[in-house]
Amino acid sequence: MTPKSNLSPYEKSQIKKIWEWKNEEPGIVSLASKTVLSPFTGMIQKIVPETVIISALDFTQVFAVKFSGSEDILKNANIKNIKELKDKNLELSDSLADKIHKNAILLAAVEGAGTGLLGFAGFAADLAAVTALALRTIYKIGMCYGYDTTDHTDKNYMLGILSLATSNSKHEKDKALSCIKDIQERLAGEAASILIRNLAGQLSKNLIRRKTLSVFPVVGAAFGSSVNGWYMNDVALAAIRTFQERWLMDNGKVERI
Repeated sequence: MTPKSNLSPYEKSQIKKIWEWKNEEPGIVSLASKTVLSPFTGMIQKIVPETVIISALDFTQVFAVKFSGSEDILKNANIKNIKELKDKNLELSDSLADKIHKNAILLAAVEGAGTGLLGFAGFAADLAAVTALALRTIYKIGMCYGYDTTDHTDKNYMLGILSLATSNSKHEKDKALSCIKDIQERLAGEAASILIRNLAGQLSKNLIRRKTLSVFPVVGAAFGSSVNGWYMNDVALAAIRTFQERWLMDNGKVERI
């Protein structure tokens, strides 16, 4: 971590939080989904194969971006163009992102409760819906920092953040962070494609692990709401910390945290 001398007290506090977040182990929900629920996860993976989820990610990403309007961010920031936030003020961007964060948790919890009532019948719909909401959340949080992530490289960047948020171990988290770093440095061509394919495989397994409890009818409503809320909190926090670091680097505040 190499901070520069022109940092505000607020920027210094956020750099510390980014560093702490990067070095944290995944939470209890992530660990439980990897250990306690493994037998159920294996059963579901046979019915909903990894290849299906990977294939669906592209479509889900297009859908998420299409329905991620910027009007609320422009209004709250009192600006005319999202790119103005690229070098405006980190504290302003954080306040905008916090609104997106809170709204995403609420939407995810409501959606998880509804599909959770259906048990396994609602599993596929819930998985698709929560993934679309997660990608939409990442995209909108990126806009809060001035990044309109619509080109091919930035779409890979969004998938990297999604995989980071879904990590079930420190090793997986570090792998996702490394991938995001490579994408950010514009790793080109086949090398980038291989990285994303490997990340997508990890992502699909971990998404199923996170959602396993929602396959049980009625009980799934309670767990579906809670797990979706926890998961969306992880997604939003991963997006905020990742875009904070990107903003700080692009504004010459820090080389890397």
